[in-house]
Amino acid sequence: MKQISYYMQKLKEQSFSIPLFLILGILGCALFLRLSLFSHCGLDCIVYVKWYDFIKLHQGLHVFSYNFADYNVPYLYLLLLATHIPLQKVIAIKTFSLLFDGLLAFFIYKIVREKLKREYAFLAAVCVLFLPTVFVNSAYWGQTDSIYASFILASLYAFIKERSFLGILFYSIAFVIKPQAIFFFPVIFILFLLGKIRIKDFLAPILVYLTFSIPTLIAGRSIFYIVDLFKLQSHLFPGLAYNSPNFAIWIYATYHEWGRALLIFTTGIVLIISYIVYLSKKPLTNGLLIQLSLLFTLLMPFFMPGMHDRYTYLAEILSVIYAFYYPKLFIVPILIQVASFIVYMNVLFQLAIISPQILAFFMLAAIIIVARKLYSELF
Repeated sequence: MKQISYYMQKLKEQSFSIPLFLILGILGCALFLRLSLFSHCGLDCIVYVKWYDFIKLHQGLHVFSYNFADYNVPYLYLLLLATHIPLQKVIAIKTFSLLFDGLLAFFIYKIVREKLKREYAFLAAVCVLFLPTVFVNSAYWGQTDSIYASFILASLYAFIKERSFLGILFYSIAFVIKPQAIFFFPVIFILFLLGKIRIKDFLAPILVYLTFSIPTLIAGRSIFYIVDLFKLQSHLFPGLAYNSPNFAIWIYATYHEWGRALLIFTTGIVLIISYIVYLSKKPLTNGLLIQLSLLFTLLMPFFMPGMHDRYTYLAEILSVIYAFYYPKLFIVPILIQVASFIVYMNVLFQLAIISPQILAFFMLAAIIIVARKLYSELF
């Protein structure tokens, strides 16, 4: 592992330019890799197809007057657009995940470019495009994680550029798309504690909520329809863990027995870390912001109850940025990616290579490494 860190450091120190044909070749491979997997439609994708068919049958915004889906409305709006794309329905549905894979890579490039030359920023973006959990998630599984993750990265980039209103705006969009955006919320809380976010910036969530509510209001829904969808989602999966390599997988108990305790415990850890950052009085550099982002997106799905196999997606993406900012800690994305992808193999292909109980130690190791690095820079 020391050799990997050595070569990453050397790569960072060198200067070179990438020929255009090579850039196009790499991006072309990333695109055709995804297209080659588009034809697969698993259980989740079948559900999306049913929603697609329902929307196409009831054309127009009045389709939102029906209770036909348990996803938040932004994705359903995308499905409405998909019904107008002249492609096979599965391909039309997955097209948006592919586009947001590209947006994800773009913001990876922009964030890494803040520290390194464009050649290395491009390499970071390419690494994300070829992460197994990223292209399998969008192209094979047909999931939507790249959509909300793109807005989280947009939010992070806005905070790096000290555009706090845009940061809150992009975060709000991510949260409306998927509640897993909560894993990034502690970063916003710390930024607010340190005076980096103004009170008036919190008008952004209201603006986002009202904007996404317009089509449902036209369809005759209540202004609280999106809130009701959140409530519905919170009761869909009452288990303690769903194939997630986290702390709860070690506990043979029910959500009723341990769920509340784990939520309180996680909240406590988040508040303690926030207090430590506030106490340190250190300037919040881009590096510290990225460290905090990765730590919280690792720590929260590790300790919270009801976590699923894909809930480390944000951490998988952020760990690539982390590796380019701190090449000596390249072991962190390796630990996260290995654990996450083996879980994918278990869920998608029933290949029980390593049990989630063991993979949880991989995640715990990554958390310890990131936390130790953060503490060393704060004090």
